[in-house]
Amino acid sequence: MRPVAGWIALPVTPLILLLVSCSGGDAPSSGSSSGGGASATSSGSGSGGGASASAFAACGGLIVDPQTGAIDAAEYTKQANAWSAAIIDCRLGPDFTAYHGAGGPDERPTAYKPPDQKTPYGRNGQGITFQLGGPAEMDSSNNYGSVVDQVLYAPDADLNPGLDRISTYDWSNHVIVEIPEPVWWGTPKCWWPDCASHPDPAGELAPWAAALGHPLRHPITAARTYHAWTNDALVLFQGGFLGATGTQTSDSHYPYFVFPPNKVPTAIATTSYNEFALVTLWDTDTRKGQVAVLALEGQGLAQATHGWYYIGFPSVGSFTKIKLLGYLDLPDMATPTAIDASGDNAGGVGVGGIQLGLLKLDTAADRDAFITGKYSQGVIGRAGYAVVASRWENKATFIDLQPLYEYVRSMYLTTQENFDLTKDQGPEPNKWPYTFDAHPEQKPIVLTTLPVDHPKAVLAGHHRYYDPKTGEGTFTKAYIASLDGTITAYDVTTLDWEAKAKPEDVKALFTVAVGENPTAMIWPRNEDPKDPKASPYEFTNSFVVVSRGDREIAWVTTDATMGSVFRRFTDSRFEDPVDIDVGERAYVMTVADWKGKKVVTYRFAPTPQGHVPPNLSFGMGADGKAEVECGGELPIEGHVFKLSSTNVN
Repeated sequence: MRPVAGWIALPVTPLILLLVSCSGGDAPSSGSSSGGGASATSSGSGSGGGASASAFAACGGLIVDPQTGAIDAAEYTKQANAWSAAIIDCRLGPDFTAYHGAGGPDERPTAYKPPDQKTPYGRNGQGITFQLGGPAEMDSSNNYGSVVDQVLYAPDADLNPGLDRISTYDWSNHVIVEIPEPVWWGTPKCWWPDCASHPDPAGELAPWAAALGHPLRHPITAARTYHAWTNDALVLFQGGFLGATGTQTSDSHYPYFVFPPNKVPTAIATTSYNEFALVTLWDTDTRKGQVAVLALEGQGLAQATHGWYYIGFPSVGSFTKIKLLGYLDLPDMATPTAIDASGDNAGGVGVGGIQLGLLKLDTAADRDAFITGKYSQGVIGRAGYAVVASRWENKATFIDLQPLYEYVRSMYLTTQENFDLTKDQGPEPNKWPYTFDAHPEQKPIVLTTLPVDHPKAVLAGHHRYYDPKTGEGTFTKAYIASLDGTITAYDVTTLDWEAKAKPEDVKALFTVAVGENPTAMIWPRNEDPKDPKASPYEFTNSFVVVSRGDREIAWVTTDATMGSVFRRFTDSRFEDPVDIDVGERAYVMTVADWKGKKVVTYRFAPTPQGHVPPNLSFGMGADGKAEVECGGELPIEGHVFKLSSTNVN
C-alpha cells in the first residue's frame, strides 16, 4: 500500500485590433467562432463543433454514450489512467492543421526581438546576457527581481519527470533579461558557476519518490492563484501525487499528498489567497466525479513577514502543510476535466500596510480587528465558489464554497475557545483543520449544473475591490470556453458574495467568439495600453485566451451585458500554442509550444519604471513604439503543455 501523506513537510475601451504583425464588437448571439472550421462536424457526443467525435475516441470521447449518457466502465478506468504524449495531444484537441489543412505557406510575421548583449557584472561573476537597459553596473541598491515559471511537458526521455523551472523575466544591475532561460541560482543543481534547473529540484526528491513507490513521472497539470502573490505551484502527477514546488525563495518544505489509487486527479485550482486546493477526481471504483478539498498552510519564505500561522487562511503560498478535508461528490458529473475557483477576498498579501506574518489572532482584540475593526474589509474571505466542467458530459457544475469559508473563519475569529481548538493540529479527522467527516457543516454545496457544449477551459472571476459608495465591485462573472471557440460568460455574483446563493442565480449572460479550440484562459494581471479595464487587480472583465486550432491568442474585454475581442496575436516563432502564462512583474506572456517543444516570451506593455534606475521604462520594438516584441525562446526536452509563474524577489 502506498503511503498517503496528508500532513508532511520535508525538512530540507474596447478596440478591435488584429495583430497580424508582431512588430511595430458586440457579443455574437450565435456563439459562432471566428476561426475557419474543420470539415468534420460534431456528432452530438460531446466533441463540439469543428471536430468529429472520432477525433477524441482515443482519449476520452467514448466514455459517455451520446444517446443515453451511460458510462462505459472499462473505458472510464482506461482513460482515467491513460498518460502519454499521444493522449495529451489528443486531449488538447485539434491543432491548426486539423482545421486549416497542411502544406500552405506560413505567412505569419516574425516579432522584433531586441539583440542580446553581454555584461560581466552580476550573477556573482557569471555575467548577464540581457536585452534591455544598460550599461550594466555593479549595483548595491538592492534593485532586482524576476519571474519564474514551472514548465510541465511530456518528456522525450522516460526518466525525465517532465517538470522544469525557468526564468522568464529578470532585472538587476541596471539591465533587463526578457529571454526565457534556466534559473541561475538557488536550487541544489543550480549554483555558481555551474547552473541547471532541469529538472525542477522537486522532480528528484527522494521523499516524493518514496511516497509514490517509484521516481516521479508523468505530470498532469499545475495551479497557482493569480489573485495574490503565490510562491509555490501545486503540481499533479500520475499516480495521484500532489506536491508543492516553487522558486529560489520558496523555502524547502516541499509538502505533498498522495490520493488513494481509485481517486484519479484530472485538474486543480486554488482559492484566491491560497487557503484551499480543489482537485477534480474520477473515482474508478464508483465511476463518480468528485472534488477533493485540501487545506493549505503557507509558513515558508520569511514567515515573519510573508507567511501566516493559520492553515486554511490566506498566505503567499510558500506551502508547508497540506491536509485533505474530504471529498465532495458531483451528483451530475462522472468525468470532471477542468476547474477554477475564487473567493471574495480583497486587498493584497497584507492588511493596513502590515504583512500578515506580523499579525496574530491570539486575543479577542486581535480577532475583532478582522471582524468589525480596521481589517474587516480585508484579506480573509467570507464566501467563494468553484466552476467544474466535463468536456465528455457537456456540462458545468457550480459549487458554493461559503460553508467552508464561514466555518474556518468562525473557528479562527470568534471565541477564544474556538481559536484555542485550532492549535490542536494534526492529520487525524478530529485534529485541526477538521475533516468533513468530523464537521460536515463546513462541506461545500453543489449549487447547480448547466449544459455546456464541450467545455475546454474555465475561469472563475472575482472583484478584488469593492466601493461601498458606488456599489462597484459587486458584479462577478465566470467564463467557460467551448471547443468551437465560444466563450460563455455567467453571472456568479451571489456565489462570490455573502448573500445566500440560489441555483437560479447562476445564468448565462452573453457569448464571445474567439479562435477554434481554446485550450486555456488567464487573467492579464497587468495594465494594458489597449484595455482600460485591465490591471493587476482586475479579475472579472478582462482575460486572455489561447486557441490551438487557429494558432492564435486573443484578448477579451467585457462588461455586464457583452464582450468583444480587442486584440488578436500570432507569430511565426510558435508552431502550436496550447497554454499561456502572464508574469506579474511585467506584461510578459509566455507561450507553451507543444509541437515546437519550446517556450516563447512576448511583451505587450512598457517595462515598469522601477526595474532600471533612474526610473527608466522601455517600450516594444526597435523604436520603442511597437505593440509587442519577442523576448526569446527556450527549447524544452519534450512537448510543453502547462506553465505556471510567480514573482521572485
